[in-house]
Amino acid sequence: MEKKLLRLEQENARLKALLKEREEEKRITSLRTGECLSESEEKFRILFDEHSAVMLVIDPDTANIVDANRAAASFYGWSIEELRKMNIQQINLLSPDVVLKEMEKTRSSKQNRFVFCHRLFDGSVRDVEVFSNRIEIGGKAFLYSVIHDITERNQAEQELRISEERFRKLFESHAAVKILLDPDTGNIVDANRAAADFYGWSVEELRKMNIRQINPITVEEIQNNLDKSRSAKQNRFFFRHCRSDGSVRDVEVFSSKIEITGKEFLYAIVFDITESKKTEKLLSDSELKFRTITEQMVEVVFVSDRSGILTYASQAIEKIFGYTPQEVIGDHFTEYLAEDEIPGALLIFNKTLQDDLIDQVVEFRFRKKNGDFFYGEVHVHYFQGQDLSGMMGLIRDVTERKKNENRRKQYEQELLENGLLLKSIYEEVNHSIFVVDVLPDGSYQYKGHNPLNEQLTGISNQELVGATPEKLFPPQIAQKFIGNYDACVRRGSSIHFEENLQFMGKVSWWETVLNPVRNDYGRIYRIIGTSTKITARKLAEQKLFHLNKTLEERIAERTRELEIMHQQVILHEKLASIGQLAAGIAHELNNPLNFIKINFSTQKEYFDDLLLLVNEYREITGKVESMGGFLAPALQKLRRMEAELDIDMLLDDIPMIFSESNNGFERMTTIINSMRNFSITHAPDERVSFDLNQGLRDMLILARHEYRDIAGIETRFDEVLPSVYCNPEQINQLFLNMIVNSAHAIKSQNRSSPGTIALHTWFEGSKVFCSITDDGPGIPEEIRRDIFNPFFSTKEPGKGIGLGLSICYDIVVHKHGGTLSVECPAGGGTIITIGLPSRICPVAGFQPE
Repeated sequence: MEKKLLRLEQENARLKALLKEREEEKRITSLRTGECLSESEEKFRILFDEHSAVMLVIDPDTANIVDANRAAASFYGWSIEELRKMNIQQINLLSPDVVLKEMEKTRSSKQNRFVFCHRLFDGSVRDVEVFSNRIEIGGKAFLYSVIHDITERNQAEQELRISEERFRKLFESHAAVKILLDPDTGNIVDANRAAADFYGWSVEELRKMNIRQINPITVEEIQNNLDKSRSAKQNRFFFRHCRSDGSVRDVEVFSSKIEITGKEFLYAIVFDITESKKTEKLLSDSELKFRTITEQMVEVVFVSDRSGILTYASQAIEKIFGYTPQEVIGDHFTEYLAEDEIPGALLIFNKTLQDDLIDQVVEFRFRKKNGDFFYGEVHVHYFQGQDLSGMMGLIRDVTERKKNENRRKQYEQELLENGLLLKSIYEEVNHSIFVVDVLPDGSYQYKGHNPLNEQLTGISNQELVGATPEKLFPPQIAQKFIGNYDACVRRGSSIHFEENLQFMGKVSWWETVLNPVRNDYGRIYRIIGTSTKITARKLAEQKLFHLNKTLEERIAERTRELEIMHQQVILHEKLASIGQLAAGIAHELNNPLNFIKINFSTQKEYFDDLLLLVNEYREITGKVESMGGFLAPALQKLRRMEAELDIDMLLDDIPMIFSESNNGFERMTTIINSMRNFSITHAPDERVSFDLNQGLRDMLILARHEYRDIAGIETRFDEVLPSVYCNPEQINQLFLNMIVNSAHAIKSQNRSSPGTIALHTWFEGSKVFCSITDDGPGIPEEIRRDIFNPFFSTKEPGKGIGLGLSICYDIVVHKHGGTLSVECPAGGGTIITIGLPSRICPVAGFQPE
């Protein structure tokens, strides 16, 4: 970064010098031109025509170009003759009025230097600096203009401004701590925000400080270091710097000399290395861990310096070579190689050090201490430590593997013969076969295909070999092939699929199997595909599919009808089962309940008698106690026993217990009566007179556990409501379902206060109506039209009592000739209104008009 900044400063100075030189050149050129014009017309003509500067003579009255030199023709791109026929407004991008005003300034000597944008013949636009003077030729005034192309100069000035701004931003915004020092005084000239954050002083405070206030070494040492950095003898230093909070940090400082407006400064970048000091011990521990690990390895780990001298060998060398580590350290590594392996080993060694190679794997023959030779696989790589560099490696005995190579060669002939056999199969088999190479970058390249595939696709093997899918096929087909190959590589095993493709203008179907092939390292490097053309079969399958689809639709429709009938049968059986169960429970509960009620009544009578007796006892003992005598102690003992047994409390509490128990018995009797009413069974088609109000009361009792803690009940029953003729089991189950649904809707809101369920009955026309209203969330508008459809539900699977609104609708409308409607007011909640005829519905399955 320091070098870049220095180069930018040097470039800035060079550009400024160049601009100054050009200004001087223009000034001299202008003077010389004036002198030449004053000498003679001939000299002016020669100077005008031959001068390298672009020159024009312009009529200020018309703005026509009177004359131009060869440099002007070369610059603008028109010939001199063409320029003499042109007007300056065809070149100058300013408006005609402005051009004439600018020429008037020259003619009146108010201004003779201008900056314009001129258009060239090729359409390009250049920035130009124009020096224009008024001259007279034959008594007529003309404007003599010398034109300099300053496009590059403007660009250079712009780049210089950008460079200066970039340097300032790099300095101020850089995350590294940066300081600008005056080497003569040690004063801090500038500092960036990172320096302020690191040292704890603001940038303004740092600019008023001296480096001695940060660096605690002596003045002589500071000045000595400043001189070293200034003379470029040393640009890297290690110090301990103080911060505003009194803490001291270890820092590494990189300092270089820069020049700003002729003055030398030191540009320093400071790095906090306090933590790295703490890691030195960790590095020492890491080295110990390295030695511990290498000593446990079965392979030989060795380290050599740059000259090839062994500086370390692990204990495994004794087992593999027969030498102890102490015997080999200090020897050159080639002493343990076979003679014919030494040149190759030295070549590898030198290349490793020269190119800093990492993780090379080679094989050499090594010599053991007893003179035997063995094959070793060597992993070597270059290493660079703090104080030394060289080569580090690992040696593994692979003698057995080399022996196995001979066995492998015996198989090569068999593989060759098998290859010929596979080739004959490849060419004669009645399947399309193609081979795709998987390149290291993940792309694909065709290796070839058999004659049958060549015939079916219309692509010759010569065209296919070496081509990629993108080159050989249209983009859509190529991407489909690449996707299939990617899927095979990702899976790592065979894949099977069908696809439709277009070859030779026809769409065809293919059944393809892709098989991945792995190399010795387990990487998939090739895919072998086999394809069978199945167009005829697919057309037959599509025809069969359409036939099956038609049949399935018919079966689905019939199945739907059967499901509805089945659901109704299940409902009837469920209602019958529930009724039988309720009747049994009511019967079983009624007998013990009557027994308890009779005993309870008897107990209450006994208690009343005992209460009379206790009151008489108290009255008598009170009189005896007032008389005194020998019975007084016995009476006092009796009083104490009454106090200990809290007889007064018992006499007050027992009547209350009797009252509450009696209420409980009445409640149980009501529930049992409701269960009896619910359990009365009728044939599905049977219709009997039914009190709608009593049915709702019974269902409220049975469903109380569902709404007890969730909602309050409001009832508004028409007490003179006429009876309806219906199937009571179905209507009761309908009411129960509606009440439970309302309770569940309110519960789903997780409210902090109870909701409300309101039941209202009334008579209107020839129908008896019942509405069940709740203040739950309501039913979303988008699903209201579906709520009466078969099998539609808004509840999670496994919840509810098994009676959907579709069957409720069937019970009310179809079986009883009534009406069922659902409303959801804008303020929320749901209102379900049921209307039933007050007359007899003739048969089940009645369809209202």
